[in-house]
Formats: sequence, C-alpha cells, structure tokens
Amino acid sequence: MIKKPLISIIMNCFNGEDYIQQSIESIISQTYQNWELIFWDNNSSDKSIEIFKKYKDPRLRFFSSTNHTILYEARNKAIQKCKGEFLTFLDTDDYWLPSKLQQQIQLFDNEKIGLVYSNYWVLNERLFSKKKIFSTKKLPTGKVLDKLLLNYSVGILTVMLRVKFIKDIQNVFNTTYDLLADYDFVINFSIENEFECIQKPLACYRVHDKQTSLKFNTEQIFQMEKWYNLKKLDPFFSKKKEMNQVLKNIRHMKSIKIILDNNFYQSIFEVFKSPFILKKLKLFLSLKIGKLIK
Repeated sequence: MIKKPLISIIMNCFNGEDYIQQSIESIISQTYQNWELIFWDNNSSDKSIEIFKKYKDPRLRFFSSTNHTILYEARNKAIQKCKGEFLTFLDTDDYWLPSKLQQQIQLFDNEKIGLVYSNYWVLNERLFSKKKIFSTKKLPTGKVLDKLLLNYSVGILTVMLRVKFIKDIQNVFNTTYDLLADYDFVINFSIENEFECIQKPLACYRVHDKQTSLKFNTEQIFQMEKWYNLKKLDPFFSKKKEMNQVLKNIRHMKSIKIILDNNFYQSIFEVFKSPFILKKLKLFLSLKIGKLIK
C-alpha cells in the first residue's frame, strides 16, 4: 500500500485516570503515524481530561459529553467526528503494541476485506498481574459468521474497520445492548463482509476491579438471552445450526453465575444441564472447592 490513509482511533473515557497515560502513549508510539485520536470524555470527574490535555500532539482531538451516557451511545457519537478511511477502538485501560496499526492497514490492500482484527494479551490484575494470550488456537478469517457464532473471538480493542463499509449505518452500535453491542455489530457485519486476522497479539486487554462489567453478571446474561431470542425470529439466523451453540453458551454462563452466587442446590441442577463434558467437570469441581477452575 503506497498511500498512507488516515486511521481514526476512538477512545471513550469515563474516569480513566489510572491507565490513560499508557493507552495514549501506546498510540503515539505507533510505527504507523497517519492517525487521529478522537478522545470522547463521557463526563469524567477525575483527572482524565487534565492528563489528556498535557499532550500537545495536533492529532489528538478532544470532545466531551455534557451528560454521562452508556458506552455505546458515546461510541456512536464519537464515530460521527471521525475523518479517517479506517476506524479503530481503544479504551483507556487497554493499550496497543507499537506495530498494531502498521500490520493491520497492510491487509486492507485486499478491497474485499471489511474488518481486520488480531489476537491479544489478557493482563489480569486481579490475579497477580498474570498475562496470557487470548487464543492459543488459530483465529478465523474470510467469511467468519458461522465460526463466530460457535466461538466468538473478536476483541474490540483489536478491530480495524473499513469506514466505507459502514457509511450507510446511522448508528454503528445498537445501544439496546450496552454490554454486548460490539458482539452484535461484529456478528451482523460478518454476514456480508470478509475478515482478516493477524494471529499474534497486537494489543493488551486489562482486567481490573474498577471495570463496570463483569463476565458473568446478570445483566449481561439477560442481554445475551434477549439477543438470542430476537435473532431466532430472523429467518436468516433461525436456519443456522450454529445458533444452538449460542444457546449452550448462555446456559453455561448461567451455571457459572449461579456458582458465583453460592447457590449450591441450584448449581447442581445447572451443572448437569451443561452440554460440555469438560466444562461440566470443571463446574462440578468448582462446587467442591468453592471457586472456579481456570
């Protein structure tokens, strides 16, 4: 790719002072330099804005919301400010490796590619800052819809989108799903568009106590069930056998939530409804030792 197209980076911020400096500097340190950062402050009350405004780079563009909104409403508003041909996302508690943008933009030489993503590191600060790779298996490429329904593997912090493929979408993210709107978007986007993937990690996702959403909280399970039930009414999705796996995943999430809530008898019932032998064994052991097997 001879030309260097502009890449827009969306950074939504709400009280992100703890990690924001590392996130911004991971952008500034990119080997690919033709980018703009759309920094959208969602009515922060900490020092996030003060830290951001210390940077004098003209590529950093500041916007703020007068009222706090859910994350995906903020993302939709920030997208409207973008000028780039390509679009990426980075939250204030995550960071990129220096060659992230450079490696991804090269894959868009293929005009059929609508989205490029990558593997990533998971940094768990709840567990002695343990760092592990998200996927040890090869991640899917091409027309990936069926594979994503079976095993969703796209981290929003790794995504790069071709903007012209979403220009007719008024709101990129469906705000009905404030805990899984990126999942909803990527699944829908994968129906018509081809994906490419860099198999090695290009970003780091941080797990910490201040995150507003936990993996198996009640609201996320509720929204996942709502998403599933609505998709089953769609003739396109209702015919897909992979939707059975989505339902199994929801049941497994419910089982883990019940165990976390220390409901022993209901846990026993749910464990034996779990469809996976290995997962069923892990859940049963969890009941015995009182914690999840990692």
